[in-house]
Amino acid sequence: MAERLSLLKNRDVLWTNPLTLAGLLFVATGILLLLTFWLFVLASPAAAQNQYLNVVGYMILPGVLVNGLILCPAGMILRRRRLKRGPVHQVSTHNALIFLAVTFFLILPILGVAGYRGYQYTDSPVFCGTVCHNMIPQHTGYERSPHAHVTCAGCHIGAGAAPFVEAKLAGLRQVYQTVTDSYKRPVPCAITELRPARETCEDCHWPSQFFGSKLEKIAHYSPDEHNTRHDYEILVKVGGLNNFLGQAEGIHMHMLDRIEYVAIDHDLNKIPYVRYKYPDGREAVFRSDGKPSADPAPAGKMRKLDCIDCHNLAGHEFRSPERAVNHALSVGQLELSLPFIKREAVRVLAGDYATTPLALAAIAEGLSGFYQNNYPSLWAADPRGMKKMIATVQDIFQAQEFPEYKVNWKTYASHIGHMESPGCFRCHDGLHVTDKGSAISSDCNTCHTFLYRQADDPNKITERKFDHPMKIHDLWQDLGPHNNMLCCDCHDGGLGAIGWKQTAPRPEDRCGSCHSSGRWLQMRHMFRPANNPATLPATQP
Repeated sequence: MAERLSLLKNRDVLWTNPLTLAGLLFVATGILLLLTFWLFVLASPAAAQNQYLNVVGYMILPGVLVNGLILCPAGMILRRRRLKRGPVHQVSTHNALIFLAVTFFLILPILGVAGYRGYQYTDSPVFCGTVCHNMIPQHTGYERSPHAHVTCAGCHIGAGAAPFVEAKLAGLRQVYQTVTDSYKRPVPCAITELRPARETCEDCHWPSQFFGSKLEKIAHYSPDEHNTRHDYEILVKVGGLNNFLGQAEGIHMHMLDRIEYVAIDHDLNKIPYVRYKYPDGREAVFRSDGKPSADPAPAGKMRKLDCIDCHNLAGHEFRSPERAVNHALSVGQLELSLPFIKREAVRVLAGDYATTPLALAAIAEGLSGFYQNNYPSLWAADPRGMKKMIATVQDIFQAQEFPEYKVNWKTYASHIGHMESPGCFRCHDGLHVTDKGSAISSDCNTCHTFLYRQADDPNKITERKFDHPMKIHDLWQDLGPHNNMLCCDCHDGGLGAIGWKQTAPRPEDRCGSCHSSGRWLQMRHMFRPANNPATLPATQP
């Protein structure tokens, strides 16, 4: 009996050390707080909207639990090594192993649930847009986009564990920049860092299965007193690659994996080099820099044409003031009966404001001042309606403009179409030519045609090119070069260079933004005959 007591006295228990005891305290605290957090969220669903609470519950508390589980065996290992270096004692490893096994077995379900919920939270748009990154503009655009139920990771990371882990590790730098408020304003465009759309977007959208043409209806309102409406029906040749569903043609023929290009800027707006591979294996190089095809490609990364090279704002659309007001008038958010509401709303939205509060105050002051001074009876008859109109315009501003982040609709211009940014005409401008003079087509009918209903019989429809409502051919018969201008040369999303300043008495007053600033030099395509990239006027016309 005495001998047995002596053995027990000389036996050292590994878990009785400060490090292991601290780990056990962390484990107990983590379990208790995690269970409390889950019960709190279940009892009060509104608490789940508190992002600071979610950061604690889904990230910090599981970290406390995991650290406690690491400290427990770490303390035992250190104590065992220390005992081995001292006098000979009987070290109890059997009980320590049983203790660790039971502890991990009991905690594993809690740890699994916490890990899975933490993964879901860090994969959520709210975490990506407002917690991890300070990307309020992008998150606001995302919430109003058709992809509002697609997670950020679904497009920016894609499927698979490896891309997820890589993205989260890279995100540590962005978390640091958010905490220290050292991130760039505006946040740089991420189009060159995204995974190819073939690995993300095409899980839902498959270009080869698209077919036929899509009827697009657009309502445009003139900046006159009556906000005159112009309806346009555009037959967009969406096309596809599958002959079983329809004729293989149209815009999505670009996705045949035959097109490569070089852009010399980060946003992929300037594309001087395009290489196209024909079905028979021949290749053609189209350049807009005037160099021979055999010369090396310009400095920049060669990219294979991808869906996001055109659909660059699929989940974060920023509408221009002009398009946003057109939409508001179409859906009834703004009253068509208000004189000059189109012009005045666009005017106040297109202003340059330092902060959002200053912008909202200026919008209210500008609109109320205009109607009180010019239509006092209208203002007095419906003050509540006027306040609603002002609130609607302010809401449009807050959805598209973010002065504190140096972001507006022009910061991330859409590459779809060519109305307010070059878009398609980054390549289809008639300036990208081969050594033999063949150019990438700039014919409007390549991608779409306009449908016009006859006034005497709306059921009779003619299909032809766009008929500009300002009758440019008649208005400037002696200014032929203007007939070849791009839409975005005049339509800048705001008051514009030509068609918007209706109060200007003379055409030169509306054209001064180009002819007085040297902007005409940027419109070289207006003056180049026969797609000759070497021809450029020596002096301003």
